[in-house]
Amino acid sequence: MKNLKLIFVLIVFIGILLIYGIGSKNNSEVTSALDKATYYSRTMYLSKEDLFDELNDEFTDDEIQDAMDNAVISYKTNALRKAYDYYRMDVFEYDIYDELINEGFTVEEVNYAIEHLDEFDN
Repeated sequence: MKNLKLIFVLIVFIGILLIYGIGSKNNSEVTSALDKATYYSRTMYLSKEDLFDELNDEFTDDEIQDAMDNAVISYKTNALRKAYDYYRMDVFEYDIYDELINEGFTVEEVNYAIEHLDEFDN
C-alpha cells in the first residue's frame, strides 16, 4: 500500500512538471525555433549548416540544437531540391555539385542529389 502511494505521488509530480513545463527549457522559444527550422527547410531547402546560420540570428545555440534535433528534416531531399532548381536553370551537374558543397551540404547529401536528379519529380 505504501508503494502505491509513492507511485501515485510520483505520477502526480511528473504530471505537474509536464503541465507547467517546470524543469524544461523555454518551450515557446524552442517551439518557435522548431517551427522556423521546419519552415525554412521546406521553403529554402537549406543544408544543416545554412539552417543553423539562418536560425542563429533569432535563437540561442541550445534552442537551435533542440529544434534541429526534433525537426523532421531530410537534408538529402533538400540537396536534391536545390540541385533540381539549379538543373532547371541549365547548370551543369559538376557545377551543381560545387554549388551544393559551397552551400554547406555534405558530400553524401550532394552525391545523393546528383545520383537522383533524373528521378526528381516535383
